[in-house]
Amino acid sequence: MTTPNLTPKLYGVCDLRIYKMLTDVAGQAPTYDPVGIDMPGVSAISVANEAKIVEGKGDERVLEIEVTDDSSKVTFEMLYTPLPAMVVINGGDLDTTTDTDAATYYSPGPSDLGEYFKIEALTKSRKEKLIIHKNKGRLYPDGLKGSQFNSPAYVGTAIHTTGDILGKPRRFALVQANYAEVLGGTAQVETATVVGTVTTAGNATVTVTAAGLTGSPKAVSVAVALTDSAAVVAQKIREGLGLDTAITTMFTVGGTGVLVTLTAKTAVANDATMNIAIANGTCVGLTAAPTSANTTTGQAPA
Repeated sequence: MTTPNLTPKLYGVCDLRIYKMLTDVAGQAPTYDPVGIDMPGVSAISVANEAKIVEGKGDERVLEIEVTDDSSKVTFEMLYTPLPAMVVINGGDLDTTTDTDAATYYSPGPSDLGEYFKIEALTKSRKEKLIIHKNKGRLYPDGLKGSQFNSPAYVGTAIHTTGDILGKPRRFALVQANYAEVLGGTAQVETATVVGTVTTAGNATVTVTAAGLTGSPKAVSVAVALTDSAAVVAQKIREGLGLDTAITTMFTVGGTGVLVTLTAKTAVANDATMNIAIANGTCVGLTAAPTSANTTTGQAPA
C-alpha cells in the first residue's frame, strides 16, 4: 500500500480576499457574501492535507488501508488585518463611536464564534485563481499598528462543503477539489430547478440561452413519462442536454436530484443573458421555471 503524501503545498499568491459563507445546503452551491475583505500583504499560502489512515486487519496482518483527507490545514501571514476580517474569522463585534472623534473598536468574541468563509487569491503570475471553500480558524496578531492588527498569522482548517462545488456532490471523504480549485478565472455556473410531477406523458421543453451558443435561445425537447418525479425529469433533462453538441461544446452538463446545471468550459466574463428555462411542452404536470439561478458568477482570467 502507498503511504499518502502529506507534504504541504505552498502557493505564491497576491490579492488575497475572504468572503463570509452565507449558506451551505446539500444539493446546492454554497453562497457567500459578494463583498470580499482584502487581506493586505499576503505573499504565500500553505495547504496541507490532514489525512486519516484506517487499517483493516485480519489473520495477524494488515489486509487493507483506507486513506481519507477529511480536512486540510491552511496557513498564511499578512502585513496587517482589517477589523472586519477579525470579526469574520475570530468572531466579535465592531463598535463605532458617535462623538466628534469617531473611531471604530473591535471587541473580541469567544474562540469558537468565528464564521466559515471562502479564500480567493491570485497566483503571483496572475494566471490562476486559488479558491479554498469553507474555512474556519484563528488570526494571531502581533500587537496593534494604528487601527489595524499588526503582522497577524492565520491558522485554520478547510473542510468539505455540504453543498456542491461546480455541480458535483460531496458525498464521501473529502477530496482536494472540494475545498481547493486552481482555475484560470472562474467558470460561470447556471442552475435550474425542476418542480412538479408529470401527470400526462409527453415532452418537456428546456430552453438554453447564452451568448455565443449556436441557435440561442436553443429549445431541447425531453421525453418524460407519466408519474415521473422532479428528480427523474431532471435526470432526463441532464441526459438530453448532454446529447446536444452545441450545448456540450460550451458547457459541462451536471447537477443532482432536481437540479440541472450548466458550467462554462471557458472562464470568461459573466454572461447576464445565460439562462435555463423549463416548461411543459406536450407533457402536463411540471411547474414552469422560466428563470434559472446564476450560482457562480463568471470571471475572466486576470
